[in-house]
Amino acid sequence: MGKALQATYTVQGWRQSNSALWKHNTVVRVIDPLIGFERDMVIAEVTYTLNDSGMVTTLVVGPPEGYEPEPADPLKRRKLKKGKKGDNFEYLLPEDWGKK
Repeated sequence: MGKALQATYTVQGWRQSNSALWKHNTVVRVIDPLIGFERDMVIAEVTYTLNDSGMVTTLVVGPPEGYEPEPADPLKRRKLKKGKKGDNFEYLLPEDWGKK
């Protein structure tokens, strides 16, 4: 979901309205009626550019839920089969796999 709701915005200047530089990992309020966003987003990437248009900042934002750590793997402590051919990923197959 985090990647699906990610958006890129280009804003004039390198600073926010409170005169602080745009920084990644900052939560900002995004209101974009064209896409339908009206929520808090996390700045994932910041790119500062100086070109003919002046100082420009490109921001990549996404929902905070998309940047949380991955959940714990419940099968992490499983015992792998030793000495058998294969890749030890049998637990991913359905129980009736290969039975006829």
